[in-house]
Amino acid sequence: MRPGGTHGAGGHPRPVANIKAGNRNHNPVDAVLSRLEGVRQTGTGRWLARCPAHDDRSPSLSVGETDDGTVLIRCFAGCGPTEILGAVGLELRDLFPPRPGGYAQRPQAPRIPWRDLFDAIETDLTACSLAFADLAAGKQFSPQDAAYIAARAEDLADKIRGVRHAR
Repeated sequence: MRPGGTHGAGGHPRPVANIKAGNRNHNPVDAVLSRLEGVRQTGTGRWLARCPAHDDRSPSLSVGETDDGTVLIRCFAGCGPTEILGAVGLELRDLFPPRPGGYAQRPQAPRIPWRDLFDAIETDLTACSLAFADLAAGKQFSPQDAAYIAARAEDLADKIRGVRHAR
């Protein structure tokens, strides 16, 4: 926060929000507005303020609050959200209200080291390539060999799908 405090609509001092690492029990718009200077309300859920990311003499930062409590910020001078928030000690996550019940964790697939994954793909690909070469040369496969090659091809496809859908 800049020296001299911050002021909300009508020039009244605004208390600094209690934002600490891991504390998601806060009102995002208050957290943002309490750290800005020259704040004035322009409508319901809308404010203008001086941008803390550049030497702003007149308000160029638009702050809005959506129906769900998410804060929208835009500097008309071109400062990015991370610059603006960093200048007042906040992060992008501070623009969002806490979710009721917390954040659900997406189930994670077991992680395989890349080197091991590529080795496994290379092994399956080699087996399939040799089989295709034998087929092209007119070689007949036993049912067991055909089943083995089909299993390698399916394993290869599964590994590729796994990589493609990994996030």
